[in-house]
Amino acid sequence: PLDERPSIEEHYNSLSCSDLVKHKSIILFDDIYTLGRTSEACIRRLKEKGANEIYLFTLGRTTSCYY
Repeated sequence: PLDERPSIEEHYNSLSCSDLVKHKSIILFDDIYTLGRTSEACIRRLKEKGANEIYLFTLGRTTSCYY
């Protein structure tokens, strides 16, 4: 169920990021895009650390979030 999956905040709080991304362009890869919570948390953390541009690529996307 969706309510059992980690929230964006839970993902965000579990991440750390080096200051080395400051003023850099970042390519972020995600295997499967379901709700986007993991990607959103990563992007927020990278922006917080000063990344200039962030490009997100995924291999696949779920067609339904109701499993």
